Amino acid sequence: MRGDAPPKVTEIRLGESRFSKDLRRYRLARRLIGHEVRTSIISKWTGLTHNRIRSLWKAYSGTRANKLVPRHRGKPLRDLRFFLRSSQVQAESAAIAGLCMAAGLVPIKRTEKPRDPFPSVSCGETLCALFDLYCALSSNSDRPLLNMEQLILLVTALVRREELLLDTCEKCDGFVLRDRLATPHKRCIYCTTLLKAHADASSPQTGLIHQELRRTQSCSDN
Repeated sequence: MRGDAPPKVTEIRLGESRFSKDLRRYRLARRLIGHEVRTSIISKWTGLTHNRIRSLWKAYSGTRANKLVPRHRGKPLRDLRFFLRSSQVQAESAAIAGLCMAAGLVPIKRTEKPRDPFPSVSCGETLCALFDLYCALSSNSDRPLLNMEQLILLVTALVRREELLLDTCEKCDGFVLRDRLATPHKRCIYCTTLLKAHADASSPQTGLIHQELRRTQSCSDN
């Protein structure tokens, strides 16, 4: 009796390709779960169903010494004013946005489109790698100023270019994050701080304070 014909090489390659794609989706979902990203966002970036993601969450939590990974409920952050609320947040947001631009996630020119479909598994993998780098460079690696969901929101806003833009500083060529509808501010937080410090040091009031300090020091020496 003649046995079944072996599968063709093309069929094997197609099967391996589909398996590889599915494996990448599950790995990305697991990384996003570890970063405490909401189920709705994970589903959007991986294409997995909510039920499948919940199953992965339970399995992932079971591998962390019975410590459940927090699951945030409700709607994710949508207010982009968060990234401009303070100089520190604005500076770190601009820095990590610059890394995303260097990685090809954010187009350099306004007329360009992202290198890969957005959102997608490939973009999600790159975002996770950049977020890990950001956490490693942060002064508080366990709780950095920006979380993964906020990074996703930031990059999405910069790709759309509807409310936020990424410019360069006119002094140091560093990155400046600004409101698209507001008056352009062409200096980064660090150059603005240095300029203010220099202005304060050269003000008449500061000069009088320095004179008083020198006079007090000379009196104490005598």
